[in-house]
Amino acid sequence: MTNSETEPPHQPLSAASTAILVAVVMLWGANSVAVNYSVDSLPPVAVAGLRFAMGTFVLFFWCLIERTSFRITRQEAWMSLDTGCFLFTQISTFNIGVKLSNSTHGAMLVNTFVFFVAAIEHFAGADRLNARRMIGLVLAAVGVVLVMQTRETDSHPEDFLRGDALLILSAILLAIRVVYIRSAVQHMQPSKLMFWHGVFGVAMFAATSLATESFADAKFTMPATLGLLYQGLVVAGLCFVLHASLLKKHSASQVAVFSFATPVFAFGFSVVLRGEPFTIFVVLGACCVALGIWLVTAASRQ
Repeated sequence: MTNSETEPPHQPLSAASTAILVAVVMLWGANSVAVNYSVDSLPPVAVAGLRFAMGTFVLFFWCLIERTSFRITRQEAWMSLDTGCFLFTQISTFNIGVKLSNSTHGAMLVNTFVFFVAAIEHFAGADRLNARRMIGLVLAAVGVVLVMQTRETDSHPEDFLRGDALLILSAILLAIRVVYIRSAVQHMQPSKLMFWHGVFGVAMFAATSLATESFADAKFTMPATLGLLYQGLVVAGLCFVLHASLLKKHSASQVAVFSFATPVFAFGFSVVLRGEPFTIFVVLGACCVALGIWLVTAASRQ
């Protein structure tokens, strides 16, 4: 029996689904700000571990609701370990990058993963680039250059550049992780994969943090604690559940096309909540990245 015979057809986006999707994208947009508040007073790898410990806890109950079996085969264990490694490296580089740079750069640069996914799939022959998507890639590159022109006045330029380099590396790692997961879910139930890759990832975060980070100056300030709770319960928990629920009714391309708004929301939250620079370079860069994401994801629907 084919998938088309067993799966219900995708529905067009309703007003309610669109509203939920916009809310999810907006909540995702605030994630880099939450990370920035947490790494202000807590070690970045430890923050990642605590975030995904909470997120994996939420996923445990989601698996129970879906009646997903927690038993895994040897092949599933290896796939979970692989994705856990990608999770560990991608989030670690992101958190350290945000600490050295800022939340605006974090959101703008990591969301370029969409373009790296498109490039990987193009060279792998899975989804060839057309003219519209190529324009999107060029716009995104221009946006990244513009965003990187803006730095906070009290920061060290070398640290900012190192932070931006780590954020671009994080975007590349996220793209590889996304492509790998797309393949892995053909052989393993998505919720089971997300749960076990979180378990392996949290173990790596904990081991690395305890071995390499100092907790002498770590403080669970109110902003850092709220930022952690937001990352773990809202982004890794609530957003995952809402996103998964939308994917049950609507196609992935319908849902993905709204991702263009994430860097726009992120820019707004960064300026309002963190007081980060509001410059013409950042505004133009955000617009270029957002438009580039829209062109790449919208073109994928055709």
